[in-house]
Amino acid sequence: NGLLISTGEKWRAHRKLIAPTFHLNVLKSFLDLFNANSRDVVEKMRKEGEKEFDCHDYMSECTVEILLETAMGVSKKTQDKSGFEYAMAVMKMCNILHLRQTKIWLRPELLFKLTRYGKDQVTLLDTIHSLTKKVLKKKKEEHLKTKKSILEKSSLEKLIAQDEEKLKEMTTKASKSSAEDKFSYGQAAGLKDDLDVDDNDVGEKKRSAFLDFMIECAQNGVVLTDDEIKEQVDTIMFEGHDTTAAGSSFF
Repeated sequence: NGLLISTGEKWRAHRKLIAPTFHLNVLKSFLDLFNANSRDVVEKMRKEGEKEFDCHDYMSECTVEILLETAMGVSKKTQDKSGFEYAMAVMKMCNILHLRQTKIWLRPELLFKLTRYGKDQVTLLDTIHSLTKKVLKKKKEEHLKTKKSILEKSSLEKLIAQDEEKLKEMTTKASKSSAEDKFSYGQAAGLKDDLDVDDNDVGEKKRSAFLDFMIECAQNGVVLTDDEIKEQVDTIMFEGHDTTAAGSSFF
């Protein structure tokens, strides 16, 4: 019940929550990853030589890997073959769904489960869901470690807080004058680029991966269950990879 098929208040609340993670400036920050993965898939397809081949498998694997790195914040070094396995499982699931639409005897759930397609579907769904479960579990563990590290450092920070406050008071006047000197000619002329500070823009501190942002919201008091996070992860992974892979395969 992710963003694609949810309705009403749940859809509005989740859409408002998720939208900032797909801000234009967030996407721009991933350009290096887009380019690196594009070069990788070109090198893989180059090995096919001059013969004709179906590029869809390559594009599916590439888009899954990009999503894992950008939306999920998972390093490519730790992905193994999970991206390829996920992409292949989704395509095989789509084939089974098409068969059930065209073969009337496969539509009843009871009969379908008795066929090899029903057994294959169980295996494929396990592959698809296991990837998102593994990624979600790993990211939650990373956030807990980070939070624990911050709490351990907080006691030390409290001891030096008073000294820092005194230092800030001493440098306030100097900081104000320095900030005025650094005011850019572009800003003075009313121009603005991605690096200019804007209250309505997405600041550097707010630029985080989709999954990281969802977990942070859940830990900071936003009513968001693990199941709801997983639903959104499944939705983004499926929608983002399938449509992009299909479209890019025609170019």
